[in-house]
Formats: sequence, C-alpha cells, structure tokens
Amino acid sequence: MKEKGSARRPAQRRKKKKGSALVVVALLLIILAAVLVLAFVYVRYFAAPAAQEASAPAVTEAPAAEATPAPTPEPTPEPTPAPELGYASVFSAMTSEADASALSYNKGKDERTLSTGETVKRTETGVTVSSSSGEQSVSCGGSASSLVALSDGSLALAAWTGNGYELLRLDASAGAFASAAVLPDSAVLLTDGAGEYLCFYASGVEFFGVKEDGTSEKLFNFTALDLSPSRVAAAKAEEDGSFSFCLSEYDAASDSAVSTLCTVSLQEKSSIPEKRELSLLSFNPLDTLQDAVMDYNRSHDSVRIVLYTPDAGDDALAALEAFSQSELGGKWPDLLDLSGLPYKELAAAGKLADLYPSLDADAELSRGDIVSPVLAFLECNGGLYGTASGFTLSTVVGPEKVLGKISSWTVNDYNSVTSTMGEGTYPFGAYDTQSAVLNDLLGLHLSEFIDWQELTCDFDNTSFTSLLEFLRRLPSEPRDTDDYELIPQNIQLLYRTQLYTAEDMGLVDTLFASPVYVGLPVAEGSGNLVNVFADYAVSADCEDVSAAWEFVRESFLAPESDALWYFPSNRSAYEAALSAAVESEAVTAEESEELTALVNAAVPNAVSSEIYNLVWDNIQGYLEGRDTAPGAANYVQEAVSAYLASLK
Repeated sequence: MKEKGSARRPAQRRKKKKGSALVVVALLLIILAAVLVLAFVYVRYFAAPAAQEASAPAVTEAPAAEATPAPTPEPTPEPTPAPELGYASVFSAMTSEADASALSYNKGKDERTLSTGETVKRTETGVTVSSSSGEQSVSCGGSASSLVALSDGSLALAAWTGNGYELLRLDASAGAFASAAVLPDSAVLLTDGAGEYLCFYASGVEFFGVKEDGTSEKLFNFTALDLSPSRVAAAKAEEDGSFSFCLSEYDAASDSAVSTLCTVSLQEKSSIPEKRELSLLSFNPLDTLQDAVMDYNRSHDSVRIVLYTPDAGDDALAALEAFSQSELGGKWPDLLDLSGLPYKELAAAGKLADLYPSLDADAELSRGDIVSPVLAFLECNGGLYGTASGFTLSTVVGPEKVLGKISSWTVNDYNSVTSTMGEGTYPFGAYDTQSAVLNDLLGLHLSEFIDWQELTCDFDNTSFTSLLEFLRRLPSEPRDTDDYELIPQNIQLLYRTQLYTAEDMGLVDTLFASPVYVGLPVAEGSGNLVNVFADYAVSADCEDVSAAWEFVRESFLAPESDALWYFPSNRSAYEAALSAAVESEAVTAEESEELTALVNAAVPNAVSSEIYNLVWDNIQGYLEGRDTAPGAANYVQEAVSAYLASLK
C-alpha cells in the first residue's frame, strides 16, 4: 500500500507544474498585449504628432544656404520726365511776305470776311454784315474797338460796354452778339486765336491767351524775351503755339523806320541761352521805358532786365512791398522806376544803393557833368541814390517897375507890395489856389521841417505856421479869368509859372516889359524851385549794381534828340540848349545867363505826394477857419512823424 501511494505524488506534482507554466504563459501574453496596446497608443497619439512637428521646421529652420531663393523681380523702369519748356525769341529781317501779313492784320481790325461769304465791317457802335442778300447793322451796345477771329472759327468784336472792355462773339445769322470774355482795360494788341486760346492780347508788358471759359492765362513777359510791346506793329499766332511779331524800329544808320520780325516759340529750357536777370518795377511804364529796356537787353549777352508793371493802387509803397513779397520772395526789385515813388524817403530809409561809387568809377561821366541842383536833389546824407534826365524851373515873375530889380523877397516885402493894390486886382493868377501853391511852399522849406538823416520832422514852429498864414490868404478855388489878359491890363500883378525850356522866357517877355524872376516869398535864399524828373534807382537788395548802373547811367548822358520839352540834366546838353536858344534869338544872351543863375540858386523840390497829402489833409481845419495855425501844425507833426517812422 505504501508503494502504491508513493507512485501517485509525482504525478500530482507534474500536474501542478503544468498549471503553473500555463499561468506564466498567460501572464506573458497579457503583458505582451499590454505592451502592444501601449505601443499603439504611443505611436498613434505621441510619436506621429512629434514626427509632424519635427518635419515642419525642415523648411523654416533649414539653413538659408539650402533654401531655394525666390526669383528677383525685374525693376520697373523710371518714366522719362517731360523736358521743361520756356519761351524763346529769335529776331530776323522782315520779309515782304511777313510785311504783307502785318498789313493784313492791321486791316483785319476793321474788316473781315466770314467763311460763309459775308463781309463784316466795324463801325463806331458795332458792325455791319454785308451779303448778297443785303446789309444789316448789329449794335454792341457800346463803343466798338476792333475785330478778331476766334480759334473756334467765329468772329468777335472787342468793345467798351457797360460790363467794361468786352469780347463779344458775333452771331451773324441771328444779328446779335454774345459775351465771350471781359478783358482788362489795358488790353491792347488783340490777336486772332489759335489752338486752345480764343484770342490773345497784351496788357502792360505781358502777353495773355483767352481760354474758352473766358479766363485769361499769362503766357510770357515781353521784356523777358528782349521785346517791347510798344514796338509791336502786328502779331500772329501760329497753330504750333509760336507767335510772329512785326516790330517797327528806328534805324539810326539810315535815319528811317525799319521792320524786324521776332518769332517767339516754346523750346526746351536747357537749349535756351541763360542770362542773369535784373528785375525792374514800374508803376508808370511809358513806351520810352519799355524801349530802353529792350535796347539794353538786346545789347547785352549775359544779363537781361525784366520789367514788371503791377498796379500801384492808392498806396505805391504798399504795392511795392506786396509785389516784393509775392513775386520776389521778400527781396526788393533790383531797379525801380521812381515815377510815383517817394524818392527822398526811400533814400533816407536805406532802401536804395549809393551810386556815387559807380559814377566816380565811370570812364565817361563825372559829378561835374550833372547840373548842380539836379545833383543836389539826388543826394541824401552824402550818397547818390537815383538818376534824373531833366528838370524844370518853378518861379514867380513880376514887373520890375513894381517890384524893383530884386532876385528874391520876404513875406513882409510881399505884404508891402500887395497892400497898395486896388480893389478888383489880384496878386496871383487864376489857378494859384491854396492846394496848388502849397506844393511849392513845402518844397522851399522842406529841409527846415524834415531831418533826412534821422527821418524825423518838426512842424511845430513859427516857420510852418507863417507858411500856413500866407497860404490861407490865397483862394481855395480857381477863378474864371485869363492871366494873359489881366497882366497886360495891370489887373493881375504876378505870374506863377514853370519854365521847361529857355524859349519859355520869350512868353514871359510878352507879359512884362521888364520881368523880374522873384519867386515865392521866403525868409532867405531863393524862392525858385527846381523840379527834377527822377528816373531810376537801384535797390539796396541788388546783387549786381555794376550791371544795373549800365542801365540807369543813361539818364545822365546827353539826349540824342535836340527837340526837348525840358532842361536836360547833362550839363553839356543843358548849355548847348541855351546856346541854341540864343542863336535862334528866342532869348538874349543876358536872359540865358540870368536863367543859369536862377537854376543854380534854386531849391530842389523834394516834396513827395505822400508828404503833400498828409500836410494838406491836416490843415483843412485851419484853412476853413475851424482851427488855429499851431493846432494844424500839431496835426501835421503827428501825421508826418508816424509816416517817417513807418519807413525805418
């Protein structure tokens, strides 16, 4: 039994071992499954996103050298700028064809033929339109000036109407006018239209085109092209934008008029020869000034004067300053036409350049070549600040038999003489009123009242109040009498006049048997005045005084013509004029010598319109009996002081 039991225990142990092995295998399988699950989870949720993140920077984080560079775009070429254009002028001899064109232009101002065959003639009040069917008159409602062909093919009439100087387009079929534009009052040289401009005209020294909407556009300044509008006899606008000007000029060599053609066209500025420019301002651009500028410009290759002619308005100084600010950046014009400007004030205020250095360095001129009172007028504080071409002499003449052989007299002398005059007689002439004589009285005494060096004044003194008392005795309005009738009848004692030439002394001889040029009453010195025609000044802002002097010095030269209506400032020309008057027996040699003595002793009249107006406006209360002389003097003192202070 014992052996039988022992045999079963090993079998039982084998069964136990076999069961344990299965458990181990099962556990391994479970572990393996868990590993596989974990591996799947890892690959699915961790390894794959990480691989994507690792692959993404392959583009952004790769070295630049390994990246493929983006193609460089081709540069866009810069557009070629259009060349800057400017007007240029070319002068040539006039051909017969161009001369005929000019004649046709001038005729066209009064008569035109329409494309429909009708003939249009200008009348004083409009036009007449003639056709095969008859003639009709078309009124412009004003005063007709000239005909002009517009660029749109129609015809227009320039006329003075209630709207001003108007350009009226003609409708021949309707027999009526319609306004196309209103032109400035100063418009001249009306020229047929071309291109985008209905027509063209000149105003002052500038040339304008009239556009379809009636506005005007400035095209160019004549003087900037070495032209003078005063010499333009005819003009024609071409379709290519150029202009042809027929000039009428004087040829000294042949002593005759000649015609010159000037063609003005747009050109690239780079191809136009450059000239330095000097600006010249004038509020009174006479033809002689325009011609002088043209002659200067055409005789100089490197410098040109450009003339500007703004409106002075009521205040020339304010207009000058406004022009300087708007057109020249605050700089004053290089040259000034002194007509209408207060020369002495500008010189004293330091606005002008001293010309004595230029005069003293001039090879042809010297101080001695200028008549003394003219030079005295132009001087200020030791400098020479302007030029002048001529002068006149203001004087008062009386009979020697009454006044005696005297050269001047005082107010007391005047009172003594006039106190014996009977009723119905007059000491002065019909137009010797308070306003007329004031200018001469101020001129004689201005140096007493104004200190030009300090630009101060003193009117609160007995000299000025005595002047006012004398002035108050004169009439306020002219009387209806004739000096030339009353003086020979001994009804009028004195003749206040202005001598322009030596020949004027001959007229005085017809009034008095023995004339005495006594002048106005003064405390001392001469009572005669020299009125100087101041021409030009060079501003203190001018950077080329030498070139400016070449222009202004012409005033001091002897004039080319002997037929003068004034005394020339050039001493040689002045003496030659007196000699010619003696030779022609217009005056005697003694009268010629007397005239020179009067001129040399006369006082230069430096009264500007600005000072005159301030004095005149502030003495009205006294002249009308509402104020005292000292009271009026005080008003004048305040007004003139403020004016002079404004110039500093």
